[in-house]
Amino acid sequence: MEAAPLLGFGDAFLPTVDREELRGVVTSAETLLPYVLRVCHTHVFRGIPEAPHLSREEHSRLRGFVSLQSPEAVVWIADLPDPDGTIKRWWKHKIMHVWLLAAIIQCLSCIALNDWHSMPATTNLGEAQHAHNNAETGTQMGIIESFKKYAEYDARRAAEIAVKLATGNLKNNQNELVHRYASSSRRHAAAANKATKAQAADERVVALTNTKAQIDAELKQAKAEAKSNSSGRVRVRRPTKEKSADNTSEKNSSAPDASAESSESTQLRSREPQLSSTVAPITTAAKAAKRKADANVTPTKRRKKCDPLEGWALGIKQQR
Repeated sequence: MEAAPLLGFGDAFLPTVDREELRGVVTSAETLLPYVLRVCHTHVFRGIPEAPHLSREEHSRLRGFVSLQSPEAVVWIADLPDPDGTIKRWWKHKIMHVWLLAAIIQCLSCIALNDWHSMPATTNLGEAQHAHNNAETGTQMGIIESFKKYAEYDARRAAEIAVKLATGNLKNNQNELVHRYASSSRRHAAAANKATKAQAADERVVALTNTKAQIDAELKQAKAEAKSNSSGRVRVRRPTKEKSADNTSEKNSSAPDASAESSESTQLRSREPQLSSTVAPITTAAKAAKRKADANVTPTKRRKKCDPLEGWALGIKQQR
């Protein structure tokens, strides 16, 4: 917990103290806070040092200092073994502020016993103000719009407080003991419902995780078995006796045709050299004769292509 906001609250609240028995006793914020302040125990427990050198009993006793029944019982904390000084520094912070232990331990507080027990040792009442502010001003707004909304809300609340101070009707119709217990019951019910849902979700996650692990193990085993039972080669079926006999007969029946075709191809190959030897001289002589004839032919001169109107234009010119 921060001391500055609490001391600021005490300074702001100090002028409103109008009880006769407190005049001359409550003169500052430090002397006012033990009468109006109770600190959240959850935040207190967060600040307790771990102290691994302490035994389990000593550590439980240290955490239970918030429930001490007499001021004399508080002194034993300074006598705990503390080799690194963490407990001493933590305790020094508590006794440095004269109002802090009174806001934590009931036997040191100046609040009436009934009022002390009617206030839960949490910050839920303060946190609930956020929901009230959101209901009054809205959410998901821009920064300028939110400033305007909060300014309007603050002005409206200030006007309500001024009316209450002027009329003397300062009672809050939702601040009785029954309302506080009803709010506490609703908070506990909501927390229990939330815890139940969270537990169900956690159990489902655990069940699905176990199922996935089991499936992964079975899949791994199946892959290993498949790999060990297969050599990686595709096996070819062996032909039966009937098919082998049919194939043999087909080969025997097609043998004469194959021999005939092979003999014909052999004869053709044997004729090819003879044909090529007779054809080659004929083609060579014909090409030579053609080249000689082309050389003896005299090329004709190409006539100049004339314009068909050239003579007509020349005759007209001569007549003139």
